[in-house]
Amino acid sequence: MENLGLKLGKKTLSGTLWSYIAFYSGKLMVLLSTIILARLLEKDDFGVAGYALVVIGFLDVFADLGIGQALIYHPKDTLTSSTGFWLGFVVALTLFAGTWVAGPWVGDYFQDSRAVSVTRLLALTFPISAMGNVHSVLMSKELQFRKKFLPEFVRAIGKGVVSIVLAALGFGYWSLIAGQLAGTLSGVIAYWAVYPWRPSFQFSMAKARGMLSYGINIVGVSGLSVLQSSAPSILVGRYVGSVGLGIYQLAFRVPDLLIGQFCSIVSQVIFPVYSSIQEDLAVLRRGFEIATRYLSLITVPMGVGLALIARPFVLVIFSEKWESSIPVVQAIALYSMLLSLSYSAGSVYKATGRPHILSRLSLIEVLYEIPIFIWAALTFKSVYVMAWMLTLLTVTTTTLELSVASWALKLPLLRILRALAPALLASGVMGAAILGSLKLMENLPDIVQLVAGIIVGGGVYLGTLWVFQRQLVIETIQFLKKAIRKEE
Repeated sequence: MENLGLKLGKKTLSGTLWSYIAFYSGKLMVLLSTIILARLLEKDDFGVAGYALVVIGFLDVFADLGIGQALIYHPKDTLTSSTGFWLGFVVALTLFAGTWVAGPWVGDYFQDSRAVSVTRLLALTFPISAMGNVHSVLMSKELQFRKKFLPEFVRAIGKGVVSIVLAALGFGYWSLIAGQLAGTLSGVIAYWAVYPWRPSFQFSMAKARGMLSYGINIVGVSGLSVLQSSAPSILVGRYVGSVGLGIYQLAFRVPDLLIGQFCSIVSQVIFPVYSSIQEDLAVLRRGFEIATRYLSLITVPMGVGLALIARPFVLVIFSEKWESSIPVVQAIALYSMLLSLSYSAGSVYKATGRPHILSRLSLIEVLYEIPIFIWAALTFKSVYVMAWMLTLLTVTTTTLELSVASWALKLPLLRILRALAPALLASGVMGAAILGSLKLMENLPDIVQLVAGIIVGGGVYLGTLWVFQRQLVIETIQFLKKAIRKEE
């Protein structure tokens, strides 16, 4: 069992590493373009584009009705894949049409007529994305994560270049919308170029019903999860306005890039891996422990570190124009870190055919979170309060989700906490070191504080792990070497 668990860990790490390389080679461009756009555009521009991004981001959950996850769970064959492709495309067209019709309601909700046109145009991402979704899913199912490098990179390049050029030409918030569409289209073209699969004109109602039956639970879970994370943005857009939403949207960019998207990559990798050993609960338990340990070793220091160096980071990277976003960046960094601690549990439930556990968990969380968000928005009408409320509520949701994972896997909660302990301990020591160094350098230039904070934090974190968890560090290095040399 131990060898199987370690093999699972190496396969997961290998897939995650290559997905992360592919993703971040493109996301580096996204980060660079964000830095440039933050200097070219105003907070209001990010806020107006944010109206559409929030709406489309929420509706995107329903874009394929869980068909992609169903394709990973069910055995692969030509009829199933083609059925999934055409079913997803029809759903995407329907969602585009519905969003277009609902455009005026979006404008009324945000009390800004500009929200209508940007939402309608960005809704084109639904049918465009649908053309490449199955290609991406099948590559993940086959664990071909290296091949996803080009599509992700091309997507990021297309998005960044178009956005920057149009912003420089004075197109304002339209540059962000056009960039999103350009990136989506270029990514789809690249997927068709690198993966030889082509849909046939076959369609099976029986296959479609099977995929929808499985996928509906995934949609429910994803919809509730997105509602949880989107509620603050939706409420900020209405009760604070476009400037407040612009601050909130930009503040999410870096924490989401470093932590949120990393967790998403791990989920994409680990779901097909878990599915391949879904009948062996003992191996699943071991795999969950390994995934939790290594995920936390990366996300916890990133979240804590970014929260502590947020001030020099924002001032140096985005300019003083965005100084008001610093408290929001701090809150979202900690929120993303807390969310990551229980992230891999969801893949276990889906892989074992029990997505209903996620549905019920998400429903419980939404029932107590949304009223609190609404109260906070109506009472304070502050982007800062909404960001920190999201973070505080995530403490309770993470505790609940880890407890349920312990029950579902018959894995003592103490063992899960032990898996998290190395990252939490080392990050605590790191945090104290960063605070001390920033205090000593408070009169020095922001760039010096930023660089020194990163160096001190990284050095102390790795040093603490080496002193107290040397064997874990050695195992991690060995796993990384094997993952780089060969995908298991």
